Amino acid sequence: MITHLQEDQFGVDTESLLPFEILNYDSVEKEVEALYNGEVQAIILNDSYRTNVLEYEPYANFNNEVRSIDEVVYYTKVDNEAMAVPEITKNSFNILISGNDTYGDVGELSRSDVNMVVSVNPETKTVLLTSIPRDSYVEFVCDEQDACIAGANDKITHTGLHGINTTKKTVENLLGITINYTFRANFSSVMEIVDAIGGIDVEIPEGMAVETFYANHTLEGVHEGMNHLQGERALAFARERYAYVDGDNQRVRNQQTVLKAIFAKATSPEIIVNYSSLLDAFQGAFDTTLSKDEITTLIKYQIQENPQWKFESYQLTGEGAQLLSPELGQTAYVTIVDPYSVTLAHDKIEAVLKGESADSIETPVSDFTSGTSNGADSGYESGYSDEYVDPSLYYDPYQQTETYDSFTEDSSENDMTESTPEEDMTVPEETVE
Repeated sequence: MITHLQEDQFGVDTESLLPFEILNYDSVEKEVEALYNGEVQAIILNDSYRTNVLEYEPYANFNNEVRSIDEVVYYTKVDNEAMAVPEITKNSFNILISGNDTYGDVGELSRSDVNMVVSVNPETKTVLLTSIPRDSYVEFVCDEQDACIAGANDKITHTGLHGINTTKKTVENLLGITINYTFRANFSSVMEIVDAIGGIDVEIPEGMAVETFYANHTLEGVHEGMNHLQGERALAFARERYAYVDGDNQRVRNQQTVLKAIFAKATSPEIIVNYSSLLDAFQGAFDTTLSKDEITTLIKYQIQENPQWKFESYQLTGEGAQLLSPELGQTAYVTIVDPYSVTLAHDKIEAVLKGESADSIETPVSDFTSGTSNGADSGYESGYSDEYVDPSLYYDPYQQTETYDSFTEDSSENDMTESTPEEDMTVPEETVE
């Protein structure tokens, strides 16, 4: 964003010395509009905001129509240390999976379009996947160096613009849990990982076939029954939402389906016995705070014990609204998360960590209340009442139990290598367009 230049330490107004005039805009859209209208000849734009610009229909071809003439790269140290558990094959832990909406270097900051907490209990062999919709309107929490607008409400996807530490702290605040480890990937990561394990198999229920993906029109969709997907189709399937009546909710389910299919294939005997070469193939595909020793220990545990993992699923629910997005500087579509579903998610996660089944928690059992304001500070009047209507009452074709070679999926309703320390990460902060 173009900002006013301050006087330097000698009291000189540096702006007056520039051979051009600086104009200020209060939103990304207005700044880009000024460039297209000829009001200005160039703009300064944080490169991670490109994907936001593409969402505005008049600028959908922004990347092809606007040329970058200079770039300033800032090197920042990101503090994102693991809250490691002792004996990882015996103690429960939470992993945050953050999926960025970019290709290429996984270390570049971008929106976090996939936000999923994976709760693992090695003793009960239970894994709970808790998904948070990308547009969830939540209170941002971050450390000072992350430079987010702490305390403000915005879409959770925008936490990714400030790094995974901001996403982690925001999720911890939202759900009242501790994140032990983080795992960050992007579009390229999904394709590379799926291709490295020889593709994945996903079963599509009746009525959920997609002839062609809106996310990538060049690819074949998915048909009812079993589908074998290579990396590019797996990514398109995980990104798809426009083909479904349930939109983003179905995309979240697809993301969980892809994750479980990757796990099933990666832990299959023919793949996991060659884990050393597999880890080499994953080199640079993701960032994680899991150490190399912890990853190796988990793999050896899978080989030696062959545990039959039971997968359970849950996702937060909410209703749509138009509210202020501080990151965009204007109103945007958001999802006001139902406080009931937040409490239920908290209780399900705690249940799994303590050795119980998430499915056994059908209603909240705690008095946990999230720190997020759910839009109240923005003048939004929620339609939620004390008389809660269970969101599982709508038809969900994925609500079934399936058995795989390495795990059992119990889905209910209600989008490897040595760990890379997130230090001295290259972050393209500002790009002159």
